[in-house]
Amino acid sequence: QGVDATTERAIVSLLQDLRQAGKTVVVVHHDLQTVPEYFDWVTLLNVRRIASGKVSEVFTEQNLRLTYGGRIAFLHAGAVQPGADAAEGQIEDAMVREG
Repeated sequence: QGVDATTERAIVSLLQDLRQAGKTVVVVHHDLQTVPEYFDWVTLLNVRRIASGKVSEVFTEQNLRLTYGGRIAFLHAGAVQPGADAAEGQIEDAMVREG
């Protein structure tokens, strides 16, 4: 489950306002596709801390594989092209397989 698109936009707007005010907010977030858009810093956890740092440096396919093991698939062919400012190796489309 999650929130509807309108509520998500409201939450993200509030988080951006808090960022601009110099506040630090800890968020648990599972929508991998929106991590680069919403956050500056990420910590990847799976029982222990796998990686932590700037999204542009840490949110990589290698670290996501370490985090999710065999339960993740990456969509490269035909996936939405990353924006011009996207870091090389940054994940644009990923999904977690349950089970």
